[in-house]
Amino acid sequence: MNKSVKFLLLFMIAIFVLLLLNINCDWFIFFRRNKKLKLLLRKEGYSAFNPVFSPDGSKIFYLLADIGNSVKNGGHLRVINIEGSVDRLLLDGIFGSLAISPDGEKLILTTGDIFYDTSSIIIVDTSGVMVDTLQIEVSIKDVEFGKDINEIYYFRNGLGFYKYSFIDSSENLVLELNESFDELQGFDIKDDSLLFFKGILYFLAGDSSKNFLQIFWSKFSPQSSKLLVGTTSWAFYTTGDLYLLRIDTNTHEELKAIPYSHSTIVQPDWSPCGEKIVFAANDQTGRASSTGFELWILEKIE
Repeated sequence: MNKSVKFLLLFMIAIFVLLLLNINCDWFIFFRRNKKLKLLLRKEGYSAFNPVFSPDGSKIFYLLADIGNSVKNGGHLRVINIEGSVDRLLLDGIFGSLAISPDGEKLILTTGDIFYDTSSIIIVDTSGVMVDTLQIEVSIKDVEFGKDINEIYYFRNGLGFYKYSFIDSSENLVLELNESFDELQGFDIKDDSLLFFKGILYFLAGDSSKNFLQIFWSKFSPQSSKLLVGTTSWAFYTTGDLYLLRIDTNTHEELKAIPYSHSTIVQPDWSPCGEKIVFAANDQTGRASSTGFELWILEKIE
């Protein structure tokens, strides 16, 4: 092979490599992790999921499950400092979903797993001490606090979304949806008037809706009802990234938050200042079976 042919071949290889590095190539050898990402928690043999910020942003409450049982089977309640230190158990048990009250003084959990229906809700304080228990005749999925700390929202398979008041023990249907799901894949409520679920924004007062990008595990920004974060991972085994969704302009932005070349991202949550997002993610390139879901923080959200 003469020198000119060698030079041409090397030149073409160099161009090919440069192209791969500057396009959305998902080959793991060309993957570059976002510099704004920080690993918060990794526990060998376990999966951490459903993280929620404390109101002051100093702690993150989350659920932890044995990887052999999968996150779908639920986990026990723990808390960790934002720096990744002082990780401790708050409440042992099997809990499927977790939410924090607007005042930051209470945590609400569904008992059991998130794949099969559950019919028991417990409320604890931030130290893990039991405050209240609610038994519901019909099984429910997922739970979120309302604007009032004495009201909660949840989904009943085949029926829709309900609001429950702990003051007068009343239960009211707020959005009828005659569908059933193995996994609800998250929903969020804002100011008791906006409900976002699987790419659809429901206006509860006006009984109308608007379609957006289909994102899952969505969360309204604490700073604005016109900004949401969600993921295109529609299940615990599908790959996807985080997206910012702007309600007023119906536009979206990929945050490029995947920590590995092929990752599942689920259950994001905003920091109180709206500048950070914590989420659960795993590595789908071969390490997921041994490491499970980890907790990551994406910083400097603009």
